[in-house]
Amino acid sequence: MKRVYLTVSILCLQWTQFHAAPMAVRDLLELTREADTIVLGRIVAARDIGPGGSGERERIVETDVEVDETIKGTSAAAVKYRFRSATVGLESLDSMLRQERVFFLRRSGTYLEAANEYYPSIVGIRSVVRGTTEPLDRVIEIVGGVIQAPTVPTATRVEAIYTLWRIKRATVAVPLRRAVNERNLDVRLAAAAALLSIDDLGGWPAAEGVLLARSPVVPNDSDSMHNLIVAITESVKSKQSIPFLARLLRSDDARVRRAATSALGHTHAAESIAPLVQALDDRDQETRLNSIRAFAEIAGKHDQSPSDEAFRRDPERYVAFWKDWAARRQ
Repeated sequence: MKRVYLTVSILCLQWTQFHAAPMAVRDLLELTREADTIVLGRIVAARDIGPGGSGERERIVETDVEVDETIKGTSAAAVKYRFRSATVGLESLDSMLRQERVFFLRRSGTYLEAANEYYPSIVGIRSVVRGTTEPLDRVIEIVGGVIQAPTVPTATRVEAIYTLWRIKRATVAVPLRRAVNERNLDVRLAAAAALLSIDDLGGWPAAEGVLLARSPVVPNDSDSMHNLIVAITESVKSKQSIPFLARLLRSDDARVRRAATSALGHTHAAESIAPLVQALDDRDQETRLNSIRAFAEIAGKHDQSPSDEAFRRDPERYVAFWKDWAARRQ
């Protein structure tokens, strides 16, 4: 295979490690659309060539990237590429040197810069069989290769999983469904959360096993718990999820019950009424409030969806209203 070397200039202002993915940070759809050039490769050398010009800690670092595959655009022998990092000099590149990554570049004059200055690249891996010529699906294939590679460190595999967060595309579900059955707990739970973020039922068995466990499977303040709860709260909307959500109302963790009541409202389904009635008597005030707002979402009666302050002043008024409303429909 012919090697192509890119000369990359990096403006260092802030380097942020990807952590706990439910934030909409790495939007592959947007990155792929905005990039002029997408390449799979490694930074093999870096040179500090001076200050960036707008701060004491800003530096321009010129790097050599060895390219294994061009996913989009035409590779050039030497181009300039800039992204921002908070560390000084070459130290910001330590975690990226020799690591296989997918770079998303956009032309700016005579050089290339990051399509997104905060996320110039994502994890990648070589030798993934190419099954598509469409850039986004090819990027997903490569990320899927990272997820499925047993020799890749767990943290890198988890990062790859969260790179696919909320991308509703058929090619995304394939590697996630495989990963959710793995023995590695971190990988399994990350995959479960990512599947739920696209409202895929394949995430429920692993999620339910953790969220309803009698003794903690993972720490309550772990990324795994946080991401599962966020995925359920924000992304689960399918009617087929209602039985799972109803069972989550038995959890001892109020955060789980709050997530379940929010998602029940997002289903807009009559089948959600019975479990929501149960939640109206929950010992946790926020779970009760979420159930009231879920009823309002299902019924389209937003005047009966109180603010936090209004509910604190007179919670029984809203509880009684929705219990009456539900009774007349069952």
